[in-house]
Amino acid sequence: MDRIQEKLPFLLTQVERPGRYTGNEINAQLKNWDDSDYRVCLVFPESYEVGMPFLGYQMLYYILNKKEGILADRAFSPWVDMENLLRKHRVPLFSLESKKALSEFDLVGFTLQYEMTYSNILNVLELSNIPVFAKDRKDNDPITIAGGSCAFNPEPLADFIDIFVIGDAEEILPEIVEIIREHKKIGSDRITVLQACSLPAKGVYVPAVYDKAKDGMIQVAKIATIKPEYFSSKPIVPLLEVAQDRFAMEIQRGCGAGCRFCQAGSIYRPVREREPADLIKQAEETLRNTGYEELSLLSLSTSDYSQLENLVDGIAPICKENNIAISFPSMRLDSINVKILETAGGRKRSGLTFAPEAGTQRLRDVINKNISEEDIFSSVKLALENKFRTLKFYFMIGLPTETDEDLQGIVDLLKRLYGLIRSYPHTQINVTLSSFIPKAHTPFQWEEHVLPEELERRIYFVRNQLKLKGIKIMHRDPKFSIYESLMSRGDRTAGEILYAAWKNGARFDAWTEFFDQKAWDDAITGSGNKIEEMIGARDRHSTLPWSFINTGVDEDFLREEMEKAEKGETTEDCRVHCSTCGLCNADVKNLIAKETVYKKSTTSIKKENKNEQPIIYYTLRFEYEKNGMMRYISHHDFMRVIYRVCNILKWPLRFTSGYNRRPRIAAGYPIPMGFDAGNETMDIILNYNVKDPKETLNAVLPEGIKIHSADIIKGKRPSIMGHTSELFYIFHLMEKVDVEATRSQLSEILSKEKILCERKHKKGLKIIDLKPFIKSWDINEKALSVCYKVIESQTGRPDEFLKLAFGENIPYFIGERKFATIKD
Repeated sequence: MDRIQEKLPFLLTQVERPGRYTGNEINAQLKNWDDSDYRVCLVFPESYEVGMPFLGYQMLYYILNKKEGILADRAFSPWVDMENLLRKHRVPLFSLESKKALSEFDLVGFTLQYEMTYSNILNVLELSNIPVFAKDRKDNDPITIAGGSCAFNPEPLADFIDIFVIGDAEEILPEIVEIIREHKKIGSDRITVLQACSLPAKGVYVPAVYDKAKDGMIQVAKIATIKPEYFSSKPIVPLLEVAQDRFAMEIQRGCGAGCRFCQAGSIYRPVREREPADLIKQAEETLRNTGYEELSLLSLSTSDYSQLENLVDGIAPICKENNIAISFPSMRLDSINVKILETAGGRKRSGLTFAPEAGTQRLRDVINKNISEEDIFSSVKLALENKFRTLKFYFMIGLPTETDEDLQGIVDLLKRLYGLIRSYPHTQINVTLSSFIPKAHTPFQWEEHVLPEELERRIYFVRNQLKLKGIKIMHRDPKFSIYESLMSRGDRTAGEILYAAWKNGARFDAWTEFFDQKAWDDAITGSGNKIEEMIGARDRHSTLPWSFINTGVDEDFLREEMEKAEKGETTEDCRVHCSTCGLCNADVKNLIAKETVYKKSTTSIKKENKNEQPIIYYTLRFEYEKNGMMRYISHHDFMRVIYRVCNILKWPLRFTSGYNRRPRIAAGYPIPMGFDAGNETMDIILNYNVKDPKETLNAVLPEGIKIHSADIIKGKRPSIMGHTSELFYIFHLMEKVDVEATRSQLSEILSKEKILCERKHKKGLKIIDLKPFIKSWDINEKALSVCYKVIESQTGRPDEFLKLAFGENIPYFIGERKFATIKD
């Protein structure tokens, strides 16, 4: 047994949310390690909860795993508790599927989605026993590759990453993998492999061998169409609750609006819309295979998709039939209409998001945000009339040419909106103030980043005038933004600072609770640079660190846009009028979907009475076991898995009544995390009977959950919790303990009249007497056990008995709930 397999059970019992490291999700692909001749690990340098919802990450996982002989696994940045344990026990960071050290893979790929994850990349490399600097790697070390929006300025990471994919990766990444795979077969050395992968004309940048004079500029990879085969109809469904817990479907790529601060709008040009028929097929298949309760139509600007209303007509019947909500994550203020709002509010109105970005028309013209105050108020009024009661507004602070008049414009606009919402009870306005950060390849790439002290003054200028009930102002400390700005427009000097900051302890810099400003400030001071100069304005005719990358958008066009911004002139959406940015050609250009009309649903989701259910219902009671990797999944997440599996099977679940309806799925007392359980009971309430419930459930459930028996009766059954009389726990001791001393200590404690212990509740600590619950107990060299009685739905907890036996020095054990006795 290798060290990872040996230590993993122990490590998973010691960390918060161990399900981050187990894999084993619905639709995860577990390929045979030995049968694969090329192995890739895709790393998202953030926590599992943040990384798993990212669409591009799952796309590349699917595309690579489709290839015969290629194995693609996943890994994420370990949370700080797991990092500490990995270092302490000398265990390398491992992949979720194969549980292999990342250093054993042929290729390790990183998603570059946010600059403040860069320190995590260095941390992952070190934890994986891969040399942090590319120059120090030998022939037997993995090749490292990285791509994503941040790769459009790769220089801060150029000393650490072997290969960058700049642009759309769907076609070029498999090509690179095949090149490296063929060289592996013939035993090529590392430099030969890197030379073979250097494909500047296809968007591939290899810092170690790139020569601009010889190779020319890096031409960003662009795909002409977003093909259906890029998307899996069976994406991985996380077992844990993640940041965006829904099925996100990309309906188009690119944006023609031309907001001058927006990097995504520039680097992902041109607009490439997907065909409605392809999207409807994908939605139907994927929702059937995942059990998600929400479908998100994903785009930089969803409402700009030309066939949006027709697409909604085609998707709405599928969603209505399966009780699935449709959400629109990015809507332009000038394109919201009643139909979209009715669809968005059909199942559950969670709120609407608006992004005016600036408070005055003057500044909106400067940034080319082509919306008027009339657009803002008409959209808000429409939302209120459709019973949306949470409205979110995003504004940027520190934009080029911004003055206090523009800040006052934010205040005045929000006060007028506040006056409007007062006619609609229980309405909340949430405002986020973000610091403007100049980004590469945008018209504002030469502009200064306003210093934190001034940003703070501007933020409080707005905050102090909006202390109104019903308006909540949120912002991040402006000091964070300067380090993001440093990485966003930095060169290899920024990479040196990054390395020093990481050595000083920086990691998880996107998280307020982990951000270590001193680590960064010391790194900058040690470099001999001044932050004011590094984030200051740039000469518009100077060579920038990313000038060797050709996105297709001419730099002269960006200068012209900056000049128009200074004059307050706007530019039309390029789908309406070509702005001659230089990008479009015969191969890649704006691609608009064909008009496709679908029959409108006769009953909208909004008007359907979801509380109407048959009078007669059926109770499915099943006995099951939960073990293996599933024992590290919490009770809450386990219940969500069961719900998703029922959705996949299209079982007619019965729901509670009311606005926030919940499926009527009831388990007994929660199985403690980390415990095996072999004789558990759960009820699922159905509106109609189903065939072969045991077999159908077992066919879909993840490994580690197995149904032993299932029977259905008509009508109500006594609740499981209300009729549980005993819970029996065994703690299999994996360390030697003094059995007689422990027995003596327990006997002495249990002889007392009362055994008081503290129990944490949501409302604070509660003192309980544990003695009435303890029916019996035993200890030997192999195990400690306790049988708890259940009294008026109250019982003891396993950790409480362990503390009686061992105090705070609890030995390593493997827990098991042997049985839960159900009274007749």
